Amino acid sequence: MDAAAAGRVVAAVRAQACRSAAVRRVAARLSYDVIVVLCGVRPAFLLDYAHVPLESLLAVAQAGAEAAGTAVAVLTLDGCHLLGRVDELLQHLREVQQQTSQQLQTQQQAERGLEQQGLRRRAEGPGQEAEVAAVAECSPELAAQDTTTAGAGGSSRRGSCLFVTFRQRGGSGMQEQGHEGLPKAGMPHRPHDQWGAYVLALNEAQTLTAQLDPLRRALQACVACPAAAGPITSNTTAAAAVKAHHIHLDRLPDLPLQPTLQGLLLGYPLVYDVRSHDEAAIASRCLAMQGLMLHRVVAPPGGQLAAILYDISSGGGSTVPAEGHGVVRSAPKKQQQQRRRQLQGCNHVQLPERDLEMLCGFSVPRSLAGETRVAAAVREWHTRLTARLAVAGNREAALVQSGAAAGYGLIGEGGKGEEDTLCYGGSWFQGCELEVEEHLAPNVVL
Repeated sequence: MDAAAAGRVVAAVRAQACRSAAVRRVAARLSYDVIVVLCGVRPAFLLDYAHVPLESLLAVAQAGAEAAGTAVAVLTLDGCHLLGRVDELLQHLREVQQQTSQQLQTQQQAERGLEQQGLRRRAEGPGQEAEVAAVAECSPELAAQDTTTAGAGGSSRRGSCLFVTFRQRGGSGMQEQGHEGLPKAGMPHRPHDQWGAYVLALNEAQTLTAQLDPLRRALQACVACPAAAGPITSNTTAAAAVKAHHIHLDRLPDLPLQPTLQGLLLGYPLVYDVRSHDEAAIASRCLAMQGLMLHRVVAPPGGQLAAILYDISSGGGSTVPAEGHGVVRSAPKKQQQQRRRQLQGCNHVQLPERDLEMLCGFSVPRSLAGETRVAAAVREWHTRLTARLAVAGNREAALVQSGAAAGYGLIGEGGKGEEDTLCYGGSWFQGCELEVEEHLAPNVVL
């Protein structure tokens, strides 16, 4: 995607801003999110910061699809809209399912090996059995680490995805108890009910990812049988009319509930497994009592993208940020003209609101933040995100990257990113920093 294509996206947002006050208030943020998705940095974004009319969002999606030359889908779930690239969403969901299956196979192979080793050690003496049992307790985490390392140089583009469930501590067969031990709806919470956050067992994770099949089929239908977001008229060509799609997620059967499905579609490394309203309440209470680590990705626009976004941000009236970072009002016309002259030939531009630096954010339960596999999944996800941002808007780097393996040549072995070698000089972003903030008593509602 080049600057001309990004300009067409911003022009479409500006046109809709003339028709809708909701679009006008978030024009810069909406442009930023759409361009990030069209560049393939994220599979989708969630429009949860404004009540943008569906017809306006579909018009922007149509313009973005034509500009980027790829199919775009607007996904509606419980009144909330997500916008994503169809090909990136398909690849991401496919990778999540494949990785979960591979991790489960690795774990099962490790367990069979330990079982055979235990039979041999049992014959050698009781002291050897304790050693085998200690290794067996670590087998799920080791299996996840092995798959993460293998995927770093392989076909995965976004890294591993771990599912987090909320269960009662200390119960017999904690990993196998499923969701039977949850308190009934309406029952008061007792202090001795020790609930905690745990990484979901791989066999349950595989069952959960299998629920994504209806969505995969709906996305594949967009590719196989394109349909226009609106009726084809004499003023539109067939190529322009088949790019944008609207999928009602509420009408697809057996999909995961909203918190889980949204986390998956947004491509986060950790996704909360919530299967009922009662479980959502338990998870919210658990996170509120035990705290969480809030992760934010800061990716300030630079170069041509910064100039484009500054123009729509400063020239389109007041801007309401996505996450409560304050309100920025438009500058006087003379200041806008001076600023535009300063932007000519400048690669690094300070935009008028910090909200345009926030790419996305997700939370990790405080009790899990120190686990090796959780830290590895977050680190790998951030490394790959950094690599994609480094080539956004940079045609030469993008061509080099597309010729390499799907895992990207900028990723070193073992999932370690060679961040020192990444060059943002010709990119649309001035880096990619991961901020981590601890919240001991957050107000959480899932």
